[in-house]
Amino acid sequence: MIYWMAGGERMRVYNNSIFQNEEFLFHIHDFELAHRQDFGPHLHQFVELVYVVRGEVEHVYKDNTSILREGDVCIIEPGVHHEYRMSGSDHFAAVNVIFQPALLAEEFSVLSKVSSFVELFYVVPFMNQTHHPAEQLRLSTHQRLEMDFLVKQLTKEYSQQHDGYRIYIKTSLIQLFVFLSRCYNARFHKPLTLHAGDQEIIDRICDYIRQHFALPLTLEQISQLCGMSLSTFKTKFKQYTGKTFVQFRNELRLATARQLLTESDDKITAIAAKAGFDDISYFNRSFKQAVGLSPGQYRKQG
Repeated sequence: MIYWMAGGERMRVYNNSIFQNEEFLFHIHDFELAHRQDFGPHLHQFVELVYVVRGEVEHVYKDNTSILREGDVCIIEPGVHHEYRMSGSDHFAAVNVIFQPALLAEEFSVLSKVSSFVELFYVVPFMNQTHHPAEQLRLSTHQRLEMDFLVKQLTKEYSQQHDGYRIYIKTSLIQLFVFLSRCYNARFHKPLTLHAGDQEIIDRICDYIRQHFALPLTLEQISQLCGMSLSTFKTKFKQYTGKTFVQFRNELRLATARQLLTESDDKITAIAAKAGFDDISYFNRSFKQAVGLSPGQYRKQG
């Protein structure tokens, strides 16, 4: 199902137009454009990893334009407008790896403890979306050989669908993301301090936390991303926001929890998890301290 936005300028691609099976939200396919053949503004409900195998194309990610060339890898988040414009190249070919993060929920929870994965999968697309474009992840010749192998294995398993193919694909996806995280870390691990002042850095981090507050991010990961020591980051964050990192993040998590308690029938443990609390006791304590009522009492009152 493809839904055209008002005015016909943008289209929204839904899950059921891509995935063959609602129980296994994964898809991989070749994507090609010929000379003067553009792919206009669109957005989708899923994550899309694009690996360029031939040619080049102008890629507009929200309002920022960059050139995707052979060997480039980029990740498109759900709900973000982007488009492809053919320019000097006669032919553009890529492999699109498409999936819902829920497919790897447990695995992503573990990988989120790896700083290079967090930057590759969450921070780089986010910074592209809200500020200026980050550098593309361009693979070396040696890295492309490994990437080609991983993509071919995924394509083969998805097309043949032999017994156990779902487990194989999930395992291969994790291998792919670990590999790309290492490539990202090796190619350019540059702290934000190389490009921005303290105020802009804290503003970016606050924007990022507002959209990804449920992630199990640590102070160490965030301070490393900023190129600051842990103590320096804590001091500057408090200086510019008036709150500690944990206070800032927990306020967002608790606001989400209050909304879910009022608007949904989910169990309290499920609400705590959706809001980013993996310890139900800590969630209960934090909620009561902030609101003056336990989550159960708040729900009954509402």
